[in-house]
Amino acid sequence: MNPPFRSVIRAVTAAAVILLAPALTSLQAQEPTPKAQAVITPDFTQKMLQLITDKGTNREMPPSYAAALGFAEVPEQKWMYRGIIGAEDNEHQHSYNIGLKSSREVAIVIRDLKSIRANRIDPSGKVLAAIEIDLVTGDFVQRKPADAQHEVDAEIDLWNGKVDALLAAKKSK
Repeated sequence: MNPPFRSVIRAVTAAAVILLAPALTSLQAQEPTPKAQAVITPDFTQKMLQLITDKGTNREMPPSYAAALGFAEVPEQKWMYRGIIGAEDNEHQHSYNIGLKSSREVAIVIRDLKSIRANRIDPSGKVLAAIEIDLVTGDFVQRKPADAQHEVDAEIDLWNGKVDALLAAKKSK
């Protein structure tokens, strides 16, 4: 290769790097846009309250789980709630639960063959506390709310997509 040709290649390469560097840097800096948190609207809340009032059952959450989720004022206290359970299949159950003392106390619970994941949420759907219970041992671990949020958002979307049909089925019986 002759020397003038090398200098042309170097100049073109340098120009390309200078022109493309900002674009490449901005591409590298961009992270995937996270899915927006599911939104609990007043309409959805009212429908779930109606569904749980009409079709739900009263239950108790054991004190250790209730305390870990922040539902119990003292460690020995159970959390009294009314909830509804929906089965996806023989291996998965979903439940939406509302405290008997306050409808602002809400827990979304997902159960599979190995564990139960219980999540306390605020009225907007944000996870405040989360635990995972091992069904074999009964032991549980605290989960980071941010780690549980995606699953809770999917649950809110699931219930939001089914609540009207469940309420209609209730009325037709």
